[in-house]
Amino acid sequence: MFASRRCFVLILFCLLTVLSIGRANDDNYMREVIEEAQEYMEDEMADHDYLDRKRLEKEEELKQRQEQLKYDEQQLLAEQQRQENERIQREREAAFQAELQRMSEDKRKEAIRRKKQDGKVVRKVLKAAERGDHYGTLGIRNFELQFPSASLNFGKWSFRLPKLTLFRISSKVIRRAYRNMALLVHPDKNRDGRAVQAFVAVENAASILGDDDEREKYDAERLLLRKERTEAARALIGTSVSRVMTATNRSISTFRRVLGPFAFPVAIIGILIV
Repeated sequence: MFASRRCFVLILFCLLTVLSIGRANDDNYMREVIEEAQEYMEDEMADHDYLDRKRLEKEEELKQRQEQLKYDEQQLLAEQQRQENERIQREREAAFQAELQRMSEDKRKEAIRRKKQDGKVVRKVLKAAERGDHYGTLGIRNFELQFPSASLNFGKWSFRLPKLTLFRISSKVIRRAYRNMALLVHPDKNRDGRAVQAFVAVENAASILGDDDEREKYDAERLLLRKERTEAARALIGTSVSRVMTATNRSISTFRRVLGPFAFPVAIIGILIV
């Protein structure tokens, strides 16, 4: 549509030019024709820019609505899952209490003791899962170190060191850790009320770490997150130090301004007293 209007304007301009040949000496007339054509083109461009801007605004609004709907859906699913977990926990706790009533005193004490141990394992698993630590969920301490490839230059010679990974946890270790942790938190073995949640978390961690592609993606995300946290911590420390130095300089400046020539002797006396 915009292109057709442009063609129309150009044709109109050509016709007016041809008709005005006989009046070539009339500079004012030609200037008016050119100015009118330019104004028309500017108006067309402004309308076109306005339509583009409105289209982009609508696309952005639609994108925000879709993101909000996705977020609301995730929140709803999370709330439903939380309620389901609480229901299962209540049922398991009630079943355990009913079972205790049928036990003798010695067996009851032993069952309570074992349940406390089961609870410690479950809490450890769920805390690691909440942090997004799949290795910790399986009870693995991950000390893996990754060094990116680097180039070394020695005069005319140059070397490129390949990417180096130390303390890499093997797939065999992951499978063994998964089997052990799955036995510890299995709802049929573990008496804690949240054993089902812990078992699901262990299954999820094993499914990610057991797949080479998924594990590589997860490790890369964790490495990036660790770098961001380190940079944020450094920035926070730098800001704190800067604020302390600023406050200290202000205090010293005030001290000097108040005491004048006596500032240095008073400071020396204060240091000696302390």
